Amino acid sequence: INAIVPAVAFILSTLTAPLFKKWWLRRK
Repeated sequence: INAIVPAVAFILSTLTAPLFKKWWLRRK
């Protein structure tokens, strides 16, 4: 389980990074 948690967190961060960036740029 200790190896799965960082992997899931990394995948989520990789998937949400572009969306957050688009939201941030659209916000300005």
